[in-house]
Amino acid sequence: PTKSRIYRSTGGSFTAITNINGSKQPYSIGISMEQDPVLYYGGSGMLLARVDSALSAVAGKEKDLTLTKPPLLINDFIGSIKVHPLDKNIIYITLTNYNNQPRVWKVSNTNGIPLWTSISGNLPASLPCNSIEVDPSNPDTKFIVATDFGLYVTDDGGISWVKETKIPNVCIYNIRLRPNDRKLFIFTHGRGVWVANILPYPSTKPAANFSLSATQACEGDPVFFSDISGNNPTQWSWSFESGSPAQASTNIATASFNGTGTKKIKLIVTNNFGADTIEKLITVFANPKPLLVHTGNQLQSSTGSAYSWYRNNLLIKANTQIISSDTGGWYKVKVNTGNGCFNISDSVELFSAGINHKMSNSNFYFYPNPVLNSITTIAGADATVKIYSLDGKCIHVFNIKKAETQINTADLLPGAYILVYQLASSSVSYKFIKL
Repeated sequence: PTKSRIYRSTGGSFTAITNINGSKQPYSIGISMEQDPVLYYGGSGMLLARVDSALSAVAGKEKDLTLTKPPLLINDFIGSIKVHPLDKNIIYITLTNYNNQPRVWKVSNTNGIPLWTSISGNLPASLPCNSIEVDPSNPDTKFIVATDFGLYVTDDGGISWVKETKIPNVCIYNIRLRPNDRKLFIFTHGRGVWVANILPYPSTKPAANFSLSATQACEGDPVFFSDISGNNPTQWSWSFESGSPAQASTNIATASFNGTGTKKIKLIVTNNFGADTIEKLITVFANPKPLLVHTGNQLQSSTGSAYSWYRNNLLIKANTQIISSDTGGWYKVKVNTGNGCFNISDSVELFSAGINHKMSNSNFYFYPNPVLNSITTIAGADATVKIYSLDGKCIHVFNIKKAETQINTADLLPGAYILVYQLASSSVSYKFIKL
């Protein structure tokens, strides 16, 4: 974050994903665990907002959560945000300024009407809370807060807090919990950096388990997998039968599947005390891409049902396998391929004013009409082709050969023209459109 916006970089450059916040300055951010995560940011004046799909979001799509705050929170400063590790719609925030209002809050249902709940319990009044960590093994009950006067811990969701006596009574600016070995890093003002083991510390091998977004999927569609193993694994090895990708090595993974039938997903999890394996199955249904059969100004889908037709990405017609159109543009169809699967055809371009037909007499053809960058002629003899504007000015003269010749029209401005096919003793005129 900067003092006015939040920026994203995927390498090489930065893109703003929020608008300027005026007098309020962003300071803290929290990010969920998904591949395209939810991002929260907060700062001065109780600034709090949510950005969905932060990996691809554009500025102006953020959701302002500030207006939903309790009335007693007026001009506080949000110094830290932590997203619930299992629910992206729950966050925990801390307030770093001095006043008697509660300093630690849980904000749930952030994708709807947010619910604010104080979890400050018996924390000392007016004590600035600078950073919060959530125990991923107990994300609803065990929290750790860094304050201007040492470290506090709760095991009951914030009802009662206990001061950690092994940490000096100094200002702690930041804390970070490393989930794989449950080490807490504590950054103080003037007393250095401390490391603590958060009990229970792992002493047994992992108990493998994972969740998946669906047990039935369509061929080619993404399925999301999340490790939920016990005993804190530190390494992950996924195998996806007929998957793309076929393997992954992170705690969260995404894969799509080729071919139909039952596919095996295997996860091996490891820590310093050993490894464990689990396998689950997913059923993959066929999802063939529809092909468009193009005849004149008519398009027909080769497969599917529940058709939705689009021109230039705008829905124009539904529930018909065949459409006819004299309007130029790029056409595609989305169809129901069965078993809850949907697929979209490649786009096909149709031209207005004749839709790609050939202009002809017994000895001469040319196409397409309308024209883009060239015209193809098919003549029964060597001849001359002239192109005229509608006011009678000759623009081009081409000598064409018997059979097929291509002539360049790229320099013509959009509009209507006359093409004249000229032999020694006769000529024929045609009108065509340049797009």
